[in-house]
Amino acid sequence: MWSTTPGERSMLASIVRAIAAPRVLEIGAFRGETTRVLAEAAASRGGRVVVIDPMRWAAELVTNGLTRHLPDSLAGYFEPLTTWLGPASYEQSFWRNVGVHARSVQLFRALSTDSALLESPAPELQSFDVVFIDGDHGHAGALHDLERWGARTVPGGTVAVHDAVSRFPGVCAALGEFSRAHEVLVDMPAEDSLALIRVIRPFVRSRVSVRERRTAPLDRPRPPD
Repeated sequence: MWSTTPGERSMLASIVRAIAAPRVLEIGAFRGETTRVLAEAAASRGGRVVVIDPMRWAAELVTNGLTRHLPDSLAGYFEPLTTWLGPASYEQSFWRNVGVHARSVQLFRALSTDSALLESPAPELQSFDVVFIDGDHGHAGALHDLERWGARTVPGGTVAVHDAVSRFPGVCAALGEFSRAHEVLVDMPAEDSLALIRVIRPFVRSRVSVRERRTAPLDRPRPPD
């Protein structure tokens, strides 16, 4: 599925509103329906939302669309579609959906595996109170997002993972592996397909490298005026 359900969005909003001045990270925003809810909740408590998404149809339709439903042995056959789709973007739809809450959103137009992003010293990327992961649904990609981004969640915070259901075995397997490695409990699913990890103690940051790639210099477009 490409969007969260009303119940999932309501739960995410309640988690964010429970924190003063929340620092929220969303990986995989697509057209911003969930971003709008996160930003509204964060702004009401004096917080902000950081979004990591390439804003490219090639990434959404191929990597997060077609190939996430296919076994790894077949997924590679669809990679040429990313070249055909080129730089076509859904960013305009994203900002339109975020609407008046754009001032509370900082967008990094990149993949979560981008090495420049992962190594960035930017303070807004170092730690978060809530991390919502809805990116690559393969096992390797989902595990990467948990280890390299979910593990930036501070004690008292929450890691939320979308599509944690049997239809997406890669996501479920990654959650299982992550929970065993860090000895955390996963409420799976807590609402519809939303799994939650309540963070009690600091994570030991992993240096796991899963398909990390360096793209163009880090791009941080501002919301439209």
